[in-house]
Amino acid sequence: MDSIPAGTVQQIEKMVNTITKRMSHATSKDNGNRAWTKEVLGTFRKIGKERKWLVWPNWLYDLICYSTDNAGRLTNLHLVLECEWDLRLGEIKWDFEKLLVSKASLKVLVCQASDENGTHAVFAMAKNGIKAFKKSGSEIYIIAVYNQQRQNFESAVHDEKGWHSESTRIAATRKHK
Repeated sequence: MDSIPAGTVQQIEKMVNTITKRMSHATSKDNGNRAWTKEVLGTFRKIGKERKWLVWPNWLYDLICYSTDNAGRLTNLHLVLECEWDLRLGEIKWDFEKLLVSKASLKVLVCQASDENGTHAVFAMAKNGIKAFKKSGSEIYIIAVYNQQRQNFESAVHDEKGWHSESTRIAATRKHK
């Protein structure tokens, strides 16, 4: 696995904030979840392309960023993203566990919860999942949870040093269903 370029994690956390600003118009009439997913994928495409990574949506994960050699063979999986708007923790866990088995250096989950209890449940599920799973090398997890009640994103980052940035509140204006 490769190292993550300096500033990538911080850029991703900031990009979540720009997503919410751009998506303040999305409502359930607009099929809001689909619009939010499209915006999230577009943002991560941009992050990948800025790093000269190849980007592919909907291949095993909602989005991957990778590299190939001159013969077109996959050489590195830099980032995998799962985006889940279902409020049920079991559905979120299903997508999160796909991140656990990935060999990517950077693993991102973007999801939502109805309130503070749901947000904490997502973070607890992720913490317990990472703790239980035998890691395959240097990995960074970014968990960004949109709290519908507070109308903001909260994020947590896990790396080889443990958890940090937990409950970093990112102002948002997302209109939920």
